[in-house]
Amino acid sequence: MTKVINADALGTTVRNDLRDWWREKKPQLGQALYESGLVLENHAARKAPVDTGRLKNSIHTVRVSDEEVLVQDAVTYGVFQEFGTARMSAQSFMRPAVYSSEFERQSIFREVLM
Repeated sequence: MTKVINADALGTTVRNDLRDWWREKKPQLGQALYESGLVLENHAARKAPVDTGRLKNSIHTVRVSDEEVLVQDAVTYGVFQEFGTARMSAQSFMRPAVYSSEFERQSIFREVLM
């Protein structure tokens, strides 16, 4: 016996299921994003060059929205440390922190999505 599946009905069911899933997961994903930012903040602070400690202590995470988090430093010279200048070589801390924290940050999202 041949079974006929109404593609429109199936598409609607999938859309409804995805919409329900998104409503359930969105707050959890926002929290996971913030936690991921905190992990990156921690790695960046550990990798920041230290003279006075101002750069290291100024690295912080800001929740802009449920879908955006900033990890930044609050000193004027942070960008010069990260990228260097014509007279000073770079002492990158943020970009290496992105790479070194990748697995840990992915694990946070895996827990939410599974």
